[in-house]
Amino acid sequence: MKKIFVFLALLLLSCTAAAEAIPGAWDDMVTQLTDDVPVLQSGAFSGSPSSVLVIPEGYRKEMDLTEALSDSRISWVINRSGCRLTVPSDVRVFQDFCLTGLKAGDTIIFGHYPQSENGTDRTAIEWIVLSINKGKALLISKYGLDCCQYNEFDLNVQWKTCSLRKWLNTTFMDRAFTKEQQAAIQLTTLDNGHSQHLDFKEIDSDRFDDSGTFKNYDETYDRLFILSYNEAQHWFGSIYPGTENEEARLTPTAYAFSQGAEDNGETASGETAGTWWLRSPGARLNYAAVVEDDGDPNQEAVISRNVMVRPCFWMNLRALEK
Repeated sequence: MKKIFVFLALLLLSCTAAAEAIPGAWDDMVTQLTDDVPVLQSGAFSGSPSSVLVIPEGYRKEMDLTEALSDSRISWVINRSGCRLTVPSDVRVFQDFCLTGLKAGDTIIFGHYPQSENGTDRTAIEWIVLSINKGKALLISKYGLDCCQYNEFDLNVQWKTCSLRKWLNTTFMDRAFTKEQQAAIQLTTLDNGHSQHLDFKEIDSDRFDDSGTFKNYDETYDRLFILSYNEAQHWFGSIYPGTENEEARLTPTAYAFSQGAEDNGETASGETAGTWWLRSPGARLNYAAVVEDDGDPNQEAVISRNVMVRPCFWMNLRALEK
């Protein structure tokens, strides 16, 4: 089982910075955990909550602390364990984390987004590390986090002009990440040229310029984005025409399902799978490329409401070490 590196909240705070924010030694706050119920330890810290929960190293169970913390005086949690946490919205989570040994294929947790059917939770987001390069990590969400139209109107659009791009870098960004976390998300130059596109068998004339060659679309500068067809092919082996690639199949969260995601497919592990957007255009410009529930590339109308969003970004690991 791959090691989980956790970046839950306020990741720019190092252990030293957190110690400055919380007077007193961290070791004095360590609590014991039973198999199921954390023992809440009180402490007297000037300018801080009267109770702090510390989850020690070695504890690996996923924990939903929403009910346990809602009626307590706990408003800070210090997570040293690497376990996945769900906490009330007013609880701040500080994380002791380690970047040593982070590699492609690992899973990390960073930010929070609703993942239950009713959407009232703040569940930590799981991200798969696709690549490590020069102090940066390319991350993609492990699950389909939401459903959103590629464009809210049935128009000829490209990634640069679509409403999904704006939604990711405004609404989703602000909902999923604190300002401190956003500072670790790199501005990325995206290649949107023909090399990133899927060449369908029947392509509409609006995909060509006056000379009869494929149009190249402007590069963009984004902090959050979705993969192109070429990138999905590179990272997941999703090739057109289809090969029913299990690696590219994506499971929706309960929240994404409640927002319209379909679950007609199945992953290799037996979980449901649905369709997710790529930023490349379809055969016509009011269509966009997707990866379907069987892992194969295809296209959907830009106004489709049942396609999942699978965000990506480059994280500046050095910023997290400051």
